[in-house]
Amino acid sequence: GSGPFVLIVEDDVTFASILLDLARAAGLKGVVSNAGSGTVATGTSGGSGGKSSPWDLASVLQGGKSVAAGDTVWVRGGTYRGEFISYLNGASGRLIVVRAYPGERATIDGNLAIVGSYTAFWGLEVMNSNPNRFSANGYGKTGINMRAPGSKLINMVVHDIGHTGIGAWREAQDAEIYGTIVYNAGWNI
Repeated sequence: GSGPFVLIVEDDVTFASILLDLARAAGLKGVVSNAGSGTVATGTSGGSGGKSSPWDLASVLQGGKSVAAGDTVWVRGGTYRGEFISYLNGASGRLIVVRAYPGERATIDGNLAIVGSYTAFWGLEVMNSNPNRFSANGYGKTGINMRAPGSKLINMVVHDIGHTGIGAWREAQDAEIYGTIVYNAGWNI
Protein backbone atom coordinates (compact mmCIF):
# COMPACT_ATOMS: atom_id res chain seq x y z
CA GLY A 1 0.00 0.00 0.00
CA SER A 2 0.93 3.65 0.01
CA GLY A 3 0.41 4.22 3.75
CA PRO A 4 3.09 5.29 6.20
CA PHE A 5 5.55 2.78 7.57
CA VAL A 6 7.79 2.54 10.61
CA LEU A 7 11.39 1.41 10.35
CA ILE A 8 13.37 0.75 13.53
CA VAL A 9 17.08 0.01 13.22
CA GLU A 10 18.79 0.59 16.54
CA ASP A 11 22.38 -0.57 16.18
CA ASP A 12 23.39 -0.41 12.53
CA VAL A 13 23.58 3.20 11.32
CA THR A 14 24.93 2.20 7.89
CA PHE A 15 22.01 -0.17 7.32
CA ALA A 16 19.55 2.49 8.50
CA SER A 17 21.07 5.01 6.09
CA ILE A 18 20.80 2.56 3.17
CA LEU A 19 17.16 1.85 3.98
CA LEU A 20 16.48 5.59 4.28
CA ASP A 21 18.08 6.18 0.86
CA LEU A 22 15.85 3.45 -0.62
CA ALA A 23 12.78 5.06 0.93
CA ARG A 24 13.82 8.43 -0.48
CA ALA A 25 14.30 6.84 -3.92
CA ALA A 26 10.73 5.58 -3.67
CA GLY A 27 9.54 9.17 -3.51
CA LEU A 28 9.47 10.08 0.18
CA LYS A 29 10.06 13.80 0.66
CA GLY A 30 11.56 15.85 3.41
CA VAL A 31 15.32 16.22 3.71
CA VAL A 32 16.39 19.31 5.62
CA SER A 33 19.99 20.43 5.65
CA ASN A 34 22.10 23.07 7.31
CA ALA A 35 25.11 24.89 5.89
CA GLY A 36 28.34 23.34 7.07
CA SER A 37 26.95 19.89 7.79
CA GLY A 38 29.30 18.41 5.22
CA THR A 39 26.78 15.75 4.22
CA VAL A 40 24.41 17.33 1.69
CA ALA A 41 23.82 20.63 -0.05
CA THR A 42 22.87 23.69 2.00
CA GLY A 43 19.14 23.80 2.64
CA THR A 44 17.14 26.66 1.14
CA SER A 45 13.54 27.82 1.16
CA GLY A 46 13.46 27.12 -2.60
CA GLY A 47 14.75 23.54 -2.31
CA SER A 48 12.73 20.57 -3.57
CA GLY A 49 13.05 18.60 -0.34
CA GLY A 50 15.36 16.02 -1.91
CA LYS A 51 18.86 15.04 -0.82
CA SER A 52 20.54 17.15 -3.51
CA SER A 53 18.18 20.13 -2.99
CA PRO A 54 17.08 20.13 0.66
CA TRP A 55 14.81 22.58 2.43
CA ASP A 56 15.96 24.81 5.26
CA LEU A 57 14.48 24.07 8.69
CA ALA A 58 12.62 27.37 9.14
CA SER A 59 10.78 26.98 5.80
CA VAL A 60 9.68 23.44 6.60
CA LEU A 61 8.42 24.32 10.08
CA GLN A 62 6.45 27.30 8.74
CA GLY A 63 4.30 24.78 6.88
CA GLY A 64 4.82 26.16 3.39
CA LYS A 65 6.36 22.96 1.98
CA SER A 66 4.60 19.84 0.73
CA VAL A 67 4.65 18.03 4.06
CA ALA A 68 1.42 16.18 4.85
CA ALA A 69 0.04 14.08 7.67
CA GLY A 70 2.01 10.81 7.88
CA ASP A 71 5.20 12.28 6.34
CA THR A 72 8.67 12.23 7.91
CA VAL A 73 11.05 15.18 7.59
CA TRP A 74 14.66 14.04 8.04
CA VAL A 75 16.92 16.68 9.60
CA ARG A 76 20.58 16.27 8.64
CA GLY A 77 23.37 16.72 11.16
CA GLY A 78 24.51 20.24 11.91
CA THR A 79 23.63 23.24 14.03
CA TYR A 80 20.49 25.20 13.22
CA ARG A 81 20.68 28.60 14.92
CA GLY A 82 17.64 30.70 15.76
CA GLU A 83 14.18 30.67 17.23
CA PHE A 84 12.01 28.21 15.32
CA ILE A 85 8.21 27.97 15.31
CA SER A 86 6.54 24.83 13.97
CA TYR A 87 3.17 25.36 12.29
CA LEU A 88 3.11 21.82 10.86
CA ASN A 89 -0.26 20.05 11.15
CA GLY A 90 -0.53 16.28 11.05
CA ALA A 91 -3.62 14.32 12.02
CA SER A 92 -4.57 12.03 14.87
CA GLY A 93 -2.98 8.66 14.06
CA ARG A 94 -0.95 10.24 11.18
CA LEU A 95 1.67 12.43 12.75
CA ILE A 96 4.19 14.49 10.85
CA VAL A 97 7.57 13.35 12.20
CA VAL A 98 10.55 15.74 12.29
CA ARG A 99 13.48 13.46 13.00
CA ALA A 100 17.27 13.53 13.13
CA TYR A 101 18.85 11.65 10.21
CA PRO A 102 20.24 8.25 11.34
CA GLY A 103 23.74 8.51 12.81
CA GLU A 104 23.81 12.33 12.67
CA ARG A 105 23.48 14.94 15.41
CA ALA A 106 20.99 17.70 14.57
CA THR A 107 21.09 20.59 17.06
CA ILE A 108 18.81 23.59 17.39
CA ASP A 109 20.87 26.35 19.02
CA GLY A 110 18.06 28.61 20.18
CA ASN A 111 14.46 27.69 20.90
CA LEU A 112 11.58 25.69 19.41
CA ALA A 113 7.88 26.54 19.73
CA ILE A 114 5.34 23.95 18.56
CA VAL A 115 1.98 25.51 17.67
CA GLY A 116 0.80 23.23 14.84
CA SER A 117 -0.87 19.93 15.71
CA TYR A 118 -0.01 16.24 15.69
CA THR A 119 3.70 16.60 15.06
CA ALA A 120 6.46 14.50 16.65
CA PHE A 121 10.00 15.80 17.12
CA TRP A 122 12.40 12.87 17.43
CA GLY A 123 16.09 12.66 18.30
CA LEU A 124 16.94 16.37 18.06
CA GLU A 125 19.04 18.37 20.51
CA VAL A 126 17.79 21.80 21.64
CA MET A 127 20.16 24.11 23.48
CA ASN A 128 21.12 27.78 23.65
CA SER A 129 24.79 28.79 23.41
CA ASN A 130 23.99 32.48 24.02
CA PRO A 131 25.10 33.30 27.59
CA ASN A 132 22.38 36.00 27.76
CA ARG A 133 19.35 33.71 27.64
CA PHE A 134 16.82 36.25 28.88
CA SER A 135 14.05 38.09 27.06
CA ALA A 136 13.42 41.83 27.34
CA ASN A 137 11.17 41.35 30.40
CA GLY A 138 13.98 39.59 32.29
CA TYR A 139 12.55 36.09 32.01
CA GLY A 140 14.44 33.25 30.42
CA LYS A 141 13.30 31.59 27.21
CA THR A 142 11.84 28.10 27.23
CA GLY A 143 13.85 25.53 25.24
CA ILE A 144 10.79 23.81 23.76
CA ASN A 145 7.42 25.49 24.08
CA MET A 146 4.63 22.96 23.41
CA ARG A 147 1.28 24.59 22.61
CA ALA A 148 -0.01 22.05 20.08
CA PRO A 149 -2.51 19.22 20.58
CA GLY A 150 -1.16 15.76 19.90
CA SER A 151 2.47 16.91 19.82
CA LYS A 152 5.23 14.53 20.90
CA LEU A 153 8.86 14.82 21.96
CA ILE A 154 10.72 11.53 21.53
CA ASN A 155 14.34 10.91 22.59
CA MET A 156 15.17 14.62 22.64
CA VAL A 157 18.07 16.23 24.53
CA VAL A 158 17.32 19.71 25.94
CA HIS A 159 20.00 21.60 27.84
CA ASP A 160 21.62 24.93 28.74
CA ILE A 161 18.37 26.85 28.48
CA GLY A 162 17.78 30.06 30.47
CA HIS A 163 14.31 29.05 31.66
CA THR A 164 12.22 25.90 31.63
CA GLY A 165 13.67 23.17 29.45
CA ILE A 166 10.21 22.15 28.19
CA GLY A 167 6.91 23.95 28.70
CA ALA A 168 3.78 21.90 27.95
CA TRP A 169 0.73 24.15 28.10
CA ARG A 170 -3.04 23.74 28.25
CA GLU A 171 -3.31 23.93 24.45
CA ALA A 172 -1.06 20.85 24.16
CA GLN A 173 -3.79 18.33 24.99
CA ASP A 174 -2.75 14.71 24.46
CA ALA A 175 0.90 15.78 24.17
CA GLU A 176 3.56 13.23 25.14
CA ILE A 177 7.18 13.50 26.22
CA TYR A 178 9.24 10.34 26.52
CA GLY A 179 12.84 9.22 26.36
CA THR A 180 13.84 12.87 26.68
CA ILE A 181 16.71 14.23 28.78
CA VAL A 182 16.59 17.78 30.20
CA TYR A 183 19.50 19.31 32.11
CA ASN A 184 21.06 22.71 32.96
CA ALA A 185 17.71 24.47 32.63
CA GLY A 186 16.83 27.62 34.60
CA TRP A 187 18.97 30.20 36.33
CA ASN A 188 20.04 31.34 39.79
CA ILE A 189 18.04 34.23 41.24
